[in-house]
Amino acid sequence: MTKHDIWAYSEAQSHWEEILQLAANGEPQRISRPDGVTLVIQMQPEQTEPFVPVLAAFAGLPEDAELVMERPQDPPRDIEL
Repeated sequence: MTKHDIWAYSEAQSHWEEILQLAANGEPQRISRPDGVTLVIQMQPEQTEPFVPVLAAFAGLPEDAELVMERPQDPPRDIEL
């Protein structure tokens, strides 16, 4: 198997099995698309606990409990016209 820092998109298409095998062995693989976007393929470790929906965290709250949510304000952007 070859080691690449970043696979070119055209080359990645012909080495797909190798890329998947390297990723499965713990080596994240990067593929550079023609538009400049880089895709990363890596193995996700198995989770010991099943996925829990975010609303399950609020399941035990009393119905009359007041929830306060805060969202930081986005900084103003410079807009060029």
